Amino acid sequence: MRTIRTSYRGYFIDLHQDAQKDWRVASIVHSHAGQQLSPPPATGPDDVTAEQHVRSVIDEQLAAVF
Repeated sequence: MRTIRTSYRGYFIDLHQDAQKDWRVASIVHSHAGQQLSPPPATGPDDVTAEQHVRSVIDEQLAAVF
C-alpha cells in the first residue's frame, strides 16, 4: 500500500492505495486551522484521478461555505 500527501487551497490531502490498487482519499485537513473536510467515498484508478476528484470536492465544500 502506498500513501501520498499533497496540498490544495491550504488543505493537506492524504491519498492511500488499497489492496486492489485503487486510490482513495483518507483525509482532507486544513494546514493551519486543522479543520477537516469530509473525504469523498469514491476511489480512483490512479493517484492523479483521485487527486483531481478531491480537488473538485474541496471547491464544492468551500463554495457551500461562502
